[in-house]
Amino acid sequence: DWASAEVSFQRAIKTCPDNSDARRCYAEGLWSRGDRTAALDQIREAIKLAPADPQLHLRLAQMSLDMGDEQTAQQETALA
Repeated sequence: DWASAEVSFQRAIKTCPDNSDARRCYAEGLWSRGDRTAALDQIREAIKLAPADPQLHLRLAQMSLDMGDEQTAQQETALA
């Protein structure tokens, strides 16, 4: 249930804003319901918190590619 998960991860971010996993999961919830801009914002915040995590860079690359942003997708793939 993405709606419930989204609320839970939103609370987790308020409680612990430095948790990259909570931001990643929140991004997935937002993405699944079609709020792609907010999802990209959250995945970028997760990357700021964990810049060495290749999975975050790959996910941003996938999201960017889905949005038609090939340049960002290529840059993020290179960082992964």
